[in-house]
Amino acid sequence: MELKQVLAEGKSKAFAVKLAMTASNDQKLFNELAKLACSNHPGALRASWVLSFACEFAPELLLPIEASLLKNLDQGFHTGITRNLLRIFTVIPVSESNQATMFNEASRIFIDRRFPVAVKANALLICMQLAAKYPDLGNEVWAMAESILPEHGPALNATARKAFKQLKKAKKRKA
Repeated sequence: MELKQVLAEGKSKAFAVKLAMTASNDQKLFNELAKLACSNHPGALRASWVLSFACEFAPELLLPIEASLLKNLDQGFHTGITRNLLRIFTVIPVSESNQATMFNEASRIFIDRRFPVAVKANALLICMQLAAKYPDLGNEVWAMAESILPEHGPALNATARKAFKQLKKAKKRKA
């Protein structure tokens, strides 16, 4: 059966997790999910959701396609796809070679007004994770977040508070 048909059949989280477990054991299916997630097909949103679970089960499968996912992070198809792709990188660290690209994309998405709060929250978490690794980025992330936060609701503020605590801890450890 074709992946697009399989995705159209199930809408529950249990179904998505089951399909993700199958994809995490099959590189070809995993790559097909990633390709569909980065397309303008109607099933792309669901494919990106399943892909986010599959990446948690088998993070090593992400490495060969990581650069293409970053390239397709904001193709404008649906903000839910961007949210799901960012969710992958909040759980699985970005490889060293793609960290600069990831930081640029996440910070651009965070300050872009057209993205909803859930997408911005994931982008902020990624920026904070990278700032914890590279303390020089901390002040930039801090300033960027403080300029954006007043215009958003409590959900993003709560995420920012948690992220700032992590950043402060990381700065203390580095000092």
